[in-house]
Amino acid sequence: MTEVAEATSEDTQVAVAPVSTTTSIVGQDGSFAEGWVSSLPEDIRDEKCLGTCKSVESMARQYINAQKMIGKDKVAKLSENPTAAELEAWHEAGGRPSTAADYNLTRPDEFPEELFNADLATAAQDLFHKIGLSKAQSDALFAFNNENTLKSWQTYQNDAEALRTSTEDALRVEWGSAFDQRKHFGNVAISEGVGGDEEFQARLTEKFGNDADFVKFASNLGAKFAEHGTVTASTIPTPGDIQEQIDELLATPEYRGGPGISRNIHNNALQKGARLFESLAKQQGRQE
Repeated sequence: MTEVAEATSEDTQVAVAPVSTTTSIVGQDGSFAEGWVSSLPEDIRDEKCLGTCKSVESMARQYINAQKMIGKDKVAKLSENPTAAELEAWHEAGGRPSTAADYNLTRPDEFPEELFNADLATAAQDLFHKIGLSKAQSDALFAFNNENTLKSWQTYQNDAEALRTSTEDALRVEWGSAFDQRKHFGNVAISEGVGGDEEFQARLTEKFGNDADFVKFASNLGAKFAEHGTVTASTIPTPGDIQEQIDELLATPEYRGGPGISRNIHNNALQKGARLFESLAKQQGRQE
């Protein structure tokens, strides 16, 4: 509504400026009045971020901070069904290398060569690139896998050595002084059975060498060879042969112990040394 002042004379009238009856959304201190968002267009008045704006100053600061963020590296949240292009951009922003080969998953120096599978490492690189892992993430997963592989391998080695020791100790009790001879016969039987194929012999020994029944079987078979002249008493290890085994054992890290050698492996090496010294003493006693 507009009010007009009455004329001060018959010929002259003075117009009075119109006065707005609309209430201001900003108070004298610059704060927004309660319900100020209702004055905004309908399509934006329900935006949650507006609820944090309590004054003209706070809105200005939020706007300045938002402007400063524009242009910085950041990863936007993916939509529920991103396109291939959006997914690629998201992976790149997250630090994914340009190619799978850039992960460079190679065998660490301290990792045993026989445990490292280069083909598996290449397949892992391809998978990491496909799912968008960063270089730091791939390195962490690779290190975690290597660490657990080493632990499993060491546990297997310790268990195998413990089983071999217990099997040998039981046969020593059963065979007594004939242990070295019967063990030698068994080794000869295995050597004859594999026809000189060292790899075959290694696989066979790894599979069955700690099985008491197999060791007895090989020993009995070797004894049969001895009866027919294939193996003679002269092929039983001499004191010199035993001393050579002792020297080789004393030079091993397993016998000396130290960093990287588990207590079980060290103890087993010490026990093996004790048995060799005992066998050497017996052989020397026979010759005297």
